[in-house]
Parts: sequence; structure tokens; C-alpha cells
Amino acid sequence: MNFIFWKLHFLLIVLCVMAFQASATSCITTKKVVEEQSTEYRQKIKIEVSKNGTEFIVYVFMPDAINDKKFDNVYFFKGISQFDATKDDYDFFMPLRTYKDEEGRLFTLYTIKEGLTEQNTIGLTYGEGCGMALEYQIDYTNSH
Repeated sequence: MNFIFWKLHFLLIVLCVMAFQASATSCITTKKVVEEQSTEYRQKIKIEVSKNGTEFIVYVFMPDAINDKKFDNVYFFKGISQFDATKDDYDFFMPLRTYKDEEGRLFTLYTIKEGLTEQNTIGLTYGEGCGMALEYQIDYTNSH
């Protein structure tokens, strides 16, 4: 009886290991790669900042796709080192909702108080899986 119990126990462990075994691809994105891609595609991303009293309203317009890579997500980061896979030094991170304007352009927006405008970055991802990451520091000094 003991032998059968251990055999079943062993079989159960083997089945569990097989059931939870997954094949995954690890994506490592370095700061250098993100900087290069961000520079290359900067002209495709439009960032508008306007001041309203003690807060800023930021609009970010982005294309539906870049080089056959479909838009995936947009994020707001406060702090540094957003898409560098070797660090997590940001203070705050939040995905942002996207909308389409009357001309069909994809955009997001957020408002932020004047005292919170240091080290703000918008991050965009394109493509599935490893895809492509872009990031842009928000410059509040040239607001209109």
C-alpha cells in the first residue's frame, strides 16, 4: 500500500510540473535601445502642454501603428528609468486610457498640478510580445 501511495504521489508531482511548465521568451529592453527608438520616431508623436491656473493639461497624439507594429499601450511615469529592464526607479506608474478625436487620431490626456511636474515621462509601446518601447520626457516650460 505504501508503494502505491508513493507511486501516485510521484505521478501527481510529475503531472503538476508538466502542467505548470511554460515556455517563455524574455524581453530585455535597455535604456539605449529605448532612446534610439524614441529619437527615430519622435516626429510621429505629438505632445501638447497647456497651462490652466496651477495645473497643466497634457495631450499626447500617437499613430495607430509604427512600422507594422500596432499601438499597444501608453503609460505615465513619475521618476526615472522607465523602460530600462535593469531598474525600477520610478516613483509612480500608471497606464493611461486612449481615445480617438474627431479626425480619427489616437490620443491620451492627463492633468497634473504644477508641483508634480518634475521627471514626468510618457511611455508608449508598439507591437505584441517584445515589440518596441518609446519614452518622452514632458517639458512643461514651453506650455501655451
